[in-house]
Amino acid sequence: MTDEDLREELRRQLIRRVGGFFHNTKKIRGVTCSVCAGPVSPEEELCSGCAKHRVEFGDRLADRVLLLT
Repeated sequence: MTDEDLREELRRQLIRRVGGFFHNTKKIRGVTCSVCAGPVSPEEELCSGCAKHRVEFGDRLADRVLLLT
């Protein structure tokens, strides 16, 4: 089982047990988004949603995002 397969399986189990609104809050380069801590591909810094926001809004975005747990 690859690391990506393991991440996907853990994601499925978490969603099945507690719902789809929980996700990691730890920001790890190549694993989670540097803004929202959502999952990313190893070569990416941002998830697709945050990347789209950066393209659309540029420097009008918040300087820092804090996650509440």
